[in-house]
Amino acid sequence: MPLFDPDRDGFSGDSDGLRGKWWRGEDTSPLEADIYPGRKPQNEDRVIDSNSNGVFGVDEHGVAYERLYCDNHPPVGVAILGDSAGAHFSLPPSWFRPTEFNEKTFNNLFMLLLNELDWPQLSWATGHSENCWMDDIHSFSDIQMDSIYKRLVERNRCGLNDYQNQANNGARITSMADKIVKGLSRKTSDNRLVVFLSLIGNDVCNGRFPTENSFTSAEKFEEKTVETLDYLNTILPEGSTVVMTGLANGSVLWDLMNEKMHPLGEYRNNMGYPEIYEYLECLQISPCNGWMSNNATLREVTTDHAMMLSDVAEMVIDRSEYSNFKALYYPFDIEESINEWEAQGGEGWQLIELVDGFHPSQTSMVLTANMFWNQIMEDYPEAFGEVNPWNDKIKEIQQKNLGYHTCDVEPEQ
Repeated sequence: MPLFDPDRDGFSGDSDGLRGKWWRGEDTSPLEADIYPGRKPQNEDRVIDSNSNGVFGVDEHGVAYERLYCDNHPPVGVAILGDSAGAHFSLPPSWFRPTEFNEKTFNNLFMLLLNELDWPQLSWATGHSENCWMDDIHSFSDIQMDSIYKRLVERNRCGLNDYQNQANNGARITSMADKIVKGLSRKTSDNRLVVFLSLIGNDVCNGRFPTENSFTSAEKFEEKTVETLDYLNTILPEGSTVVMTGLANGSVLWDLMNEKMHPLGEYRNNMGYPEIYEYLECLQISPCNGWMSNNATLREVTTDHAMMLSDVAEMVIDRSEYSNFKALYYPFDIEESINEWEAQGGEGWQLIELVDGFHPSQTSMVLTANMFWNQIMEDYPEAFGEVNPWNDKIKEIQQKNLGYHTCDVEPEQ
């Protein structure tokens, strides 16, 4: 939840860090609890912007813009309930390359710390701005942002600002059911929501010894998944969608990275990822002893358990019936992203974060957004709603009412 949220509606005002607008749509009136992104308009938003989407006011005939352009084309918001991959954990490689140090290298360190070393504004589910806040854009990534939220807004601009990134570093299914899902801000009277429940590794990943003793059991995974879905059914508006993903097959990490040099070792060519993995394991701070290991048997055991938990997730979704949402399941298919990227002329290792050698990179974020969007559009396009034919007109109104920062996806007026 946002740290600065005076009205306690679950949304912050103009604050980037501390779970503010980089994590959730900006609350245009942070002192009024009945004004927040994703709600249905109040009194047609003739005077105030009750849903923070920039569509408020009336035309020359006194007809409300919300009635004209949004009533017959209700928008859909998006949220992710996830882990560090959903929050987009990343450390810029330039921070670990001494030859690139200059007076600006660490200018944005404090802001990144305020965001828990995460970049939700660039994530595959809720990405909404380009990477222009850093002084050296190439120190992180210069690939164009893409996300489910971005595509939803392109589809229907009445849904502007309706996103929530409720992902936490280290999240697993137990913490999801017990705490994290409770931080999702939605009422059954609000607009529909597409929720991604995506925990791709921490139920088999840990820094403990022996690592397999801390795997989440199939029974516990099933129990907590059902608890999470049951809770969502109490808060989501009717007609919403919950998309649960499987765990990733993290065995690709070793295959892709074991012959590469880590940024710390590039200058002298003396420190590769196997050494980094071993060092993190020795310090007991490895994000995943099972997959970040030179022990092929341990990697296989970890993969087998991850795939078993994915089967449990699919089973739960297949048998589920909820009154307020349709449940879908998709694998978190890293191999598909690798194949697509290589077909475009890229190399598989570019989909992995260079500093930790574990998390999905910005390139991977873009490919993941495209993968899930295409799958859902093929299987259940109703989840995303219809294209709003008034998008150009709505955009003009939003630019007039809200304006845009130069770092936003939207162009300035």
